[in-house]
Amino acid sequence: MRIALSLPLFAIVAASHAQSSCDSVTTVLDRTYQNHGVMFNVVAYEPIVLDHLTANINWGDADFDLYYKVGGFQGYEVNQGAWTFLGTATVSSNNTQITDSIPTVIPIPLDLTMQADDTVAIYLTATPLSKVFLIATTTPWGTYAYTDANMGVSIARSMYNLFGVPFSTPQIWSGRVAYCQSGSTGIDAPAAAAAAIRMVDDKLQLSFDATLGATHEVALYDGEGRVVLRRKLNASLTTVDVSDLGRGVYVTAVNGPQGTIATQRVVLY
Repeated sequence: MRIALSLPLFAIVAASHAQSSCDSVTTVLDRTYQNHGVMFNVVAYEPIVLDHLTANINWGDADFDLYYKVGGFQGYEVNQGAWTFLGTATVSSNNTQITDSIPTVIPIPLDLTMQADDTVAIYLTATPLSKVFLIATTTPWGTYAYTDANMGVSIARSMYNLFGVPFSTPQIWSGRVAYCQSGSTGIDAPAAAAAAIRMVDDKLQLSFDATLGATHEVALYDGEGRVVLRRKLNASLTTVDVSDLGRGVYVTAVNGPQGTIATQRVVLY
């Protein structure tokens, strides 16, 4: 299944692609044990928009749920009413055995705008036991052990069942949190509606003003902002086949000399 989403975007910069307006903070891609779910805090040091999670999860398929709350998780671990449900998705892990540590995109948009000094708690959980990978630590809960200039990710708490019994000692969640800088000069705010992109089956369908011509291109970017596909626009280019791309979250954009004029985020899985 291919899903197209008009939601916060990834690390792309219009026209020149010389810099990135989006990034991610990674904790530790490893595991010492597994559980149903994990809670951790995210703090903003600058204005940002949280985009999505990429998690180190056990092999096989599972249904994952995602929640958030304003403020930290401590004291609210079993209080489901304090949390807001963001969505659910069936996720196929990139890990093929329990010893792997290859992160997998959780295709549930966060779409959480944060100002400097804001804190939100994130709760990722799966119905089956042992799906979420964690690492033991003696660092206290809530400590922001993984940071960059824009965001910090805290030490986490492992959870049994859905808002069930919290694990008794601190852990490190294994994964990364992707974000975009609020108000940046990337494609977060497309300039015009001279072109449109939508997903139908395994193809991007394009519609655009005939005057755009060969001065514009359609490009597809992966979660790190790397170009994985690029085509010059022409009258016959109405679809682009993306069926051979791997699972994950991508951004497609129509770019031209004056910048990016249309964008679409696409989740492939």
